[in-house]
Amino acid sequence: MFLVFNNYRSIQLYFLKKTKKEKNIILCGGSTIKKILLYLDKKNNFLGKKILLSDERLVKKNSNFRNDNFYYKIIRRRLIAYKDFINYKFAYQSNKELKRLNETTDKINFSSCLLSLGSKGHIAGIFDNKKKIKTNFYFSYSLDKKPKNRVTISINKLLKCKKIYIVVDLKRRMYELKTFKRSIFYKKNARKFEFLLKN
Repeated sequence: MFLVFNNYRSIQLYFLKKTKKEKNIILCGGSTIKKILLYLDKKNNFLGKKILLSDERLVKKNSNFRNDNFYYKIIRRRLIAYKDFINYKFAYQSNKELKRLNETTDKINFSSCLLSLGSKGHIAGIFDNKKKIKTNFYFSYSLDKKPKNRVTISINKLLKCKKIYIVVDLKRRMYELKTFKRSIFYKKNARKFEFLLKN
């Protein structure tokens, strides 16, 4: 399904409405998601829901490249509960921390996720959607984008969601959208996807 919106506020309200009764949601990092979540307020928020951050860049904790820093700002505004926020917390590769994250997310079924379409058609820091990973999260390496070292959710975990919402900025990502739609990954799982297109 493809839906067109005139602004990010409308996308946010639509997603909140569609997931109103859901308790566990996956959200991505990146600049596009920030434009949507900026509109959270006391009436429209994720309180009472477990929020899983789908990907993280392995850089210093105070770096502007960290995805979780934006979410901590939302937590301080009391729009997401700290106890319900699940993410990779270290600034470097730690097998112990990765194991903790995998074990935590093994116990939770996530019904929906909100991701954005990035450069070269990647979603949630997944640059190779053909890669078969059995665990929920794994360490990855970006050949094209900096920072290169990352931890990201696996396709296997994403596909367990009933619905995968993909936000696409049509002015910036039209080519990427066309490329993504041609991929075998999309064609095999098309029924799970709903595209939220920003004019």
